[in-house]
Amino acid sequence: MNRTPWVIAAYAALLLQATLRPVWSVGGVAPEPLLILAVFLGQCGPSTPALFSALLFGVLADALSRPYPEAGVLIGPAAVGYVVAAFAVLQLRSLVFRHSVLSLVVMTVAGGFFAALVETAVLAVRGLTFLAADAPPGFTALGHLGRALLTVLYTAALAVPVGWMLLKTRPTWRFGHDSA
Repeated sequence: MNRTPWVIAAYAALLLQATLRPVWSVGGVAPEPLLILAVFLGQCGPSTPALFSALLFGVLADALSRPYPEAGVLIGPAAVGYVVAAFAVLQLRSLVFRHSVLSLVVMTVAGGFFAALVETAVLAVRGLTFLAADAPPGFTALGHLGRALLTVLYTAALAVPVGWMLLKTRPTWRFGHDSA
């Protein structure tokens, strides 16, 4: 896999997610371009770089988002969620056409669903009474899961134009296989 398009796409997704969040936010829900890139790498790329990229993108997503400002920055929930999402995409990618924007959108929904479940579970487990940490103030599992699923749907809508651009640049990534 060519690192140059990876660095450019990761930087672009990071900038989009960091700077346009206030502009794109609708009712506290904003899309996650880093998730789209993680799904694209899981769908088209080799498995080990896809999983490590998902971990890095998840850590960046955790550092950027603060759904519970009183709790500070929580590194971990999105990182674990993105890795699970990438793993799910790696398992499901043989069922879809890798050169299709629609496939990327469907995989974004599937991977995002797993990421939302894992992120909510991590935050909920953090609030169990026998653990040293408390759940973030104002956290409810159902409320967080609902907001996370709306984020996934919004991200899937953004995956149409972003996925089209990523798929047009696919030859420059040199993933090492030509199979669909």
